[in-house]
Amino acid sequence: MNLQERIARRRSAHQGRTVVVDRDHLSPVVHRPEPIGRGPVLEQLLDELEPVFDGELPEPVAVVGPPGSGTSAIVTALFDALNDRLGESSRSIATTTRAGSTGPVTWFVYVDGRRVESAFAFYQSVLSVISAEPVPESGIGTDDLRERLTARLARHDRRAVVAIDHHDEPETLRYERARELLEPVSDSVATIAVGQSTPEKWVPADGEADGDVDGNADRDEDGTGIKAGKSRTATGDESTQPARSVVTVPAYRHHELVDVITDRASTGLAAGVLDHESVRELAIWADGNAHDALAALFGAACHATETDATRIDASHLEAARSAVPADGVHIDRALALSETRQQVLVHLVDVDTDGRPIREVASAIAERSTLTNGTVKRFLYELADRGVIERVPLPTSGSGRRPSTVEPRFPTLVFGALTSATAETATSMDTEEDSDTDLDAVPDTNTETETNTNTETDTSTDTDTDTDTDVNRDENTKADTDTSTDTDTDTDRDADTNANTSTNRSP
Repeated sequence: MNLQERIARRRSAHQGRTVVVDRDHLSPVVHRPEPIGRGPVLEQLLDELEPVFDGELPEPVAVVGPPGSGTSAIVTALFDALNDRLGESSRSIATTTRAGSTGPVTWFVYVDGRRVESAFAFYQSVLSVISAEPVPESGIGTDDLRERLTARLARHDRRAVVAIDHHDEPETLRYERARELLEPVSDSVATIAVGQSTPEKWVPADGEADGDVDGNADRDEDGTGIKAGKSRTATGDESTQPARSVVTVPAYRHHELVDVITDRASTGLAAGVLDHESVRELAIWADGNAHDALAALFGAACHATETDATRIDASHLEAARSAVPADGVHIDRALALSETRQQVLVHLVDVDTDGRPIREVASAIAERSTLTNGTVKRFLYELADRGVIERVPLPTSGSGRRPSTVEPRFPTLVFGALTSATAETATSMDTEEDSDTDLDAVPDTNTETETNTNTETDTSTDTDTDTDTDVNRDENTKADTDTSTDTDTDTDRDADTNANTSTNRSP
C-alpha cells in the first residue's frame, strides 16, 4: 500500500466511521497488480516465456493449479506488466523521437473462457488488445474480424501470446477450439492454457506433472507443493505429440494466505476493523483457497455494514463463512451467467429450499418473477449440469426414485452484492440463444454477415403431476423425468440482446 492509500484509509475511517473503505479491494473477482506470495511461480512462468525477450514466440504452456490458488491472478498480472514493456503502446513513445521500428512487438492477450460464447466474441476479445482501432461490437461479421486479426499480425515483427483461462470448466471455450480459431495466424501466435487441469492430449515435458490438480490433493513433505493429479495426456502414440510445459501453482500455504487477507483488508477496510487473530482463523478455515478466504472476508464486511457495526466480529465472520459452500465454485462462475439466469439464482438464494423438491422450488421462483414455471425449472436443471448449483436427494418413505432439491454452490453473500440482477427487476426477456453455444462445436461456418440476435424459443413441455419423480441426472445425462403437467410453451426471450451481426452460433 502506498502512502496516499494509507492516508486515504485513515481519513475515510475518521470521517465516516465506515467498515468498508474500498469494496473492490476485498472482492474475490478483482486481482491485485502483483499477486502476494507468488514470486517463484511468476519466475517459472517467465522462464517459459523467455523467448519473447528475443523477439521469438514461446512454446505452448499450461498453468495449472487447484481452486483458489491464483492461476488467473498470476497470468493477468504478468500479462499486464509484459504489455507495458513489450506491447505496442510502450513502443509508440520511442518511435515519436526517431524514425523506424524499435523492434518486434509482442502482445499478451488474456481470454476469459467463461465470457466467450462465440467465434465472434473470441476474435473481438483478441482484437481489443492488439488492434490500434476500436473493435466494433455489432454490424460486422466474424469473417471480417478474422481478416482484421490476420492483417494485424501479418508483419513478421508482430506476435501475440494468447492465454485461454477456465478452458476446463463446463460450457466454456476449450483450449483446442481456441487453437482452431487462431489457425489463420498460427505462425504469429503462441497459446497458454490456464485452469485446474491440462488440456486433453497434452503431453508434458519430461519430469513435469500434468493432469487435474485437486484442491484437496496431498501436500508434499514440506507442505509447499501439490502432488500431480490423474494424468489426462493423450492415449495412443505419444511420440507423435510435442512435449509441452506445465507450470504448477500450489495451494497457498497458511502464512501466505494470511498475507493475502491482510493485504486486501489493509486497503479495503477501515483501520482497526479486523484484528489479526480473525485474519489467522480465516486463513486456517480457507485451507489454502484464496477465493474462499476473500469471499468470506467480503461477506463479513457486507454483513457488518448492514448491521451498522463499527468492527467485523466473530458473528459476522461466522455468517460469512456459512455462505461459502465447502468444495463450491468460484463466484465468477455465477456472475458470468446471463442476467436472466442470475435472476433465477437471486430468487433461489431467497427461497427456502429445505426439504422442497425442484418442482416446488421452481414454482416458488416463478411466483416471484415473470418467468414461467417451466423456464425456471429448465434453468435449474441446466445450472445444476453446469455445476453452479447442486442437486441434493431428499429423504423419501415410498418406493421409486428419490426427488431432489437444489442448493447454491457459489458464495451467496458475495453473489447478492455483486450480481447485476435484483429481485425487483425480474424479466422473462433473455435474448441469449438457449441452445447454449457449444464452444467445442464444429468450426465456424458463418456467412459473410452474421446475425447474432439470438432469440430463445423455449418449447419445453413439463408434465407436472404431484408426484415428483426427478431422475437424478449426472453431468452427462440431460434427461430428467420430472413428470409434471404444465404444458409450457414459452417463447421467452432472454434479456441480453447481443446484436452482433453473425450467423454462426458456436465458435
